[in-house]
Amino acid sequence: MLLRMKGLQQLERTPLSVLTGIGTVLGLLTGVTVAAYFFEGTVKGDWWTPHYIATFAIPFAIAVVVQYVWFVPRRLAWNDETLEVDTWLGGNFRAPWSQLRHWGSPGMTFTLECGSLLGDGRSFQLALNYFTPQSVRALRDFLNDNFPDRQACFWIGRHGIG
Repeated sequence: MLLRMKGLQQLERTPLSVLTGIGTVLGLLTGVTVAAYFFEGTVKGDWWTPHYIATFAIPFAIAVVVQYVWFVPRRLAWNDETLEVDTWLGGNFRAPWSQLRHWGSPGMTFTLECGSLLGDGRSFQLALNYFTPQSVRALRDFLNDNFPDRQACFWIGRHGIG
């Protein structure tokens, strides 16, 4: 269900979508860790102990928390005139869509770049896998329908080109 409040649409999180996001992060970390385990065991002959493997719980938990705080805003809402982003650390951002410079997906994150290239510009990198597919689709459809010319072809850091 896509939330609509006062003409605003917003990205919606559910317990299942948050678990999907966490599962994505943990799945990638586990894949890299398993590859490293077998590499060290077969090539170097140094098999990890169960206690050593258990210590990975700490950085895995930290990685999930860091990704959630940095890449999942408390609230991202939009209507035909404005974009509103409330982040966990960086406060609140409100701007008209005329300030949108670029949008798109540079890898595993989705980025909205607003404002001027130098100065007061802000970029928001979002981990969309923490939100419901319906609300993500609504955001992408809105951007495709209204700002197809601002979709970035590629990214250099947080700045879109295209």
